[in-house]
Amino acid sequence: MGSITAMQRIRQLGPAYLVTALALVCFGCGSGADTSVDASSAEPDAAETVTAAADASEPAESVLADGATAVAEVALPALPDGQFECDGTWQGERFWLRLGPSNAAFGGRVLQVLYTQPTPDELGGTLLDPHPWVLLDDALLIQAWMERSRLSQAEYRDDDEPAGYRVRHEIERTVGGDIFTAERSDKRPGPKAWDRRLAPLLLAMVWRSNTNGSVPLLDLFDAEPKLGALRWNDTAVTIAGEEFVVQADESGQLKRLLDTKRKPVLSVRAHLPMLEPDAARVREKAFLEALEKR
Repeated sequence: MGSITAMQRIRQLGPAYLVTALALVCFGCGSGADTSVDASSAEPDAAETVTAAADASEPAESVLADGATAVAEVALPALPDGQFECDGTWQGERFWLRLGPSNAAFGGRVLQVLYTQPTPDELGGTLLDPHPWVLLDDALLIQAWMERSRLSQAEYRDDDEPAGYRVRHEIERTVGGDIFTAERSDKRPGPKAWDRRLAPLLLAMVWRSNTNGSVPLLDLFDAEPKLGALRWNDTAVTIAGEEFVVQADESGQLKRLLDTKRKPVLSVRAHLPMLEPDAARVREKAFLEALEKR
């Protein structure tokens, strides 16, 4: 018997956790089910495999055997086991992040995100919502991506051959003037990674002064995904080949991310003090109990 997956673990936890992680729905459930055209009812192994293209800006030494591009080693600062929260603006739009403590039931740490999501036109038709839940593993890489009100989702499966992300896309189709919700699925082989479009926000959370880091990047939901890397050497940052500079606050956390013209593209309004794991779990339990009483 194979190892239990993140999605299977979540389904076993019952309604309370499903309320907390609204978008961790099982395949085939979600908004618009009465008008859904299921394009992915086949077994997962029958899903289309989408090979991410190499980012031409990446150095040759980071090219994997299959031709995809990514850093071979992940090096991220070790965030203590607690709750972290920050908010600010990215390209003029507000964002908010909350990273919870380690959760044995989920097998990782749940990251709540509020941001301006990419449009369907940017993603080749895939619909996302602005408040996903992202399950990160102990290395803070994406294990699963779960939408609150959409069918789109992704899960990393290291038991696949080759290992990679299984991705479900919610799309809309117009037939005779009526709009229908449809789905399509694919596989994206490669290492665990950060979503390229979410990477600057994740950097805002994990960056610390006087550190070096590197992490693979992947377009989780783009129609034509690319593998690349995010790297930093203290304040010098490269994201998928684009160069940036970090301005740190007094505590050594990221305050601003500047482009090559020294204009801020990302600004953090506040990093809230870390909430200790036990206090964070007590708060989460109280939140769940309040929801169940409503």
